[in-house]
Amino acid sequence: MKKKYYLSAPETISTANTNTTRLYKIVIEKFNDNDGGGDYYVVTSPDVQGLVTQGKTEEEALKTEKRA
Repeated sequence: MKKKYYLSAPETISTANTNTTRLYKIVIEKFNDNDGGGDYYVVTSPDVQGLVTQGKTEEEALKTEKRA
């Protein structure tokens, strides 16, 4: 299992006078399916309760995370 740590900015909040971007930590973990399914990646966040997404590539897992 391999872990990478990033900051993610999924949304920008606009008000009358300012734009604010919320940043939060995400963790990307690489797993191997021992049943022959190949590698897959799981994205979680210690800052966003219940955020868990996955994909066959890091990019796919991150794209799913942005929509979650």
